[in-house]
Amino acid sequence: MPTFYSLRDSRTPVLVSVATVLLNVVLTSRWCGSWGSRPGARTAASAIFNAAALLWLLRSRLGGIDERASRRRVPGLAPRRS
Repeated sequence: MPTFYSLRDSRTPVLVSVATVLLNVVLTSRWCGSWGSRPGARTAASAIFNAAALLWLLRSRLGGIDERASRRRVPGLAPRRS
């Protein structure tokens, strides 16, 4: 989100966050029986949606992201190979 703020766009992260909260409410009300014992699964699904939406919007806004350079700078982003 700091990237959006540095681009002077504070509206996009807020709108994505509102959509994420609404998604979490829908998941909670819709699948309370099947995921009733797993509230963390609903929250994780909403968090993945939030991150994916922000990344997709950022890619379209910047015209692409050099993911190899990002993985070199932040080793935790690189998938582990077994």
